[in-house]
Amino acid sequence: MKMKLALLFLASVFLSLTSFSQEDAVEQEDSQRQREDTIYITPTQEKIDIAILTAPEGFEVSESFNGYIDFQNGTAIVMSLLTSVNYIKLDEGMTDEFFKSNRLTLTSKEKIKTDEGTSGMRYTASFVLEEEEFIRQIVYIGNLNNTIWINITYPKKVQELMEPELVKAIASVKFKINKDENK
Repeated sequence: MKMKLALLFLASVFLSLTSFSQEDAVEQEDSQRQREDTIYITPTQEKIDIAILTAPEGFEVSESFNGYIDFQNGTAIVMSLLTSVNYIKLDEGMTDEFFKSNRLTLTSKEKIKTDEGTSGMRYTASFVLEEEEFIRQIVYIGNLNNTIWINITYPKKVQELMEPELVKAIASVKFKINKDENK
């Protein structure tokens, strides 16, 4: 009798495990089908007319990248347009892991608004290169579908002078989508 009960118990456990694994397989199949039916839009990075930002005094148009450079203070402003993505979605990717994998230490994160009223996010981080500390500002400004991406890098030693000028420059951004391939 005890042997029969043990066998029945084992059989019921086996059957329940089998039915759960079948349900899991069906759920996995449904999930896979849903993923295959999902349309993913991949953002693209494009050149943008750098005239959308009023650069601080001392900056000139770079010949090496799409943006401005200040040779005297070792500062660069690099700009791109990210299409098919908004800054809120980009913010989701600005995780501790992102900063760590890029060897950056996040020091601040803030919502911003340009003078014309376009919203965005500004992240300030630090990093060390050849024993000198630098500041990197990553700025996203945009609308529902497009985002202006601005990367600003400068030595920490000029932060006191550079920061207020960069805040003004970021606020000056005119959010119009002008992709000028000649600049």
